[in-house]
Parts: sequence; structure tokens; C-alpha cells
Amino acid sequence: MLERKWIWASLAIIAMWAAVVLVGIYGPDVIVDESDRHVKVPALAIVVTLCAFVATLVLAWRGFSEPGTRRDAPSDDTRA
Repeated sequence: MLERKWIWASLAIIAMWAAVVLVGIYGPDVIVDESDRHVKVPALAIVVTLCAFVATLVLAWRGFSEPGTRRDAPSDDTRA
């Protein structure tokens, strides 16, 4: 069962970064038109890359951690 978790986490991370590559190649630019005649044009891939980076960290932490090693997992020595 644990191997399946690793496989799905790996596939999800690969899909996220494949989407980043596709947005970088085919995606539009973000056009920010300010009132003082300045037009800023950052690429949308920068925004998508930052989101994918954060999502990769979270997914890797949840998908590749061993059971019982996460901080939010209940410990075995619960005393009532």
C-alpha cells in the first residue's frame, strides 16, 4: 500500500512540472497596466512555478513520509 502512495505522489509531481513547462512555452503574459503609463509584463510561468514549487513541497512531505514520522500523526504512547 505504501508503494502506491509513492507512485501517485511521483506522478502528481511530474504532472505539475509538466504543466509548468507547457505554461512556460504556450502560456500568456500577465499584463499589469498602471495609471502612470507603466506596463509590467511578467510571464505567467513565474506565478505558476511558484505555486508548483509550494505544491511540490507539500506533496512530497505528505506523499513520501513514512507512517508515524509526520508531526501531525498521533504517537503510539498515548496515556489516558
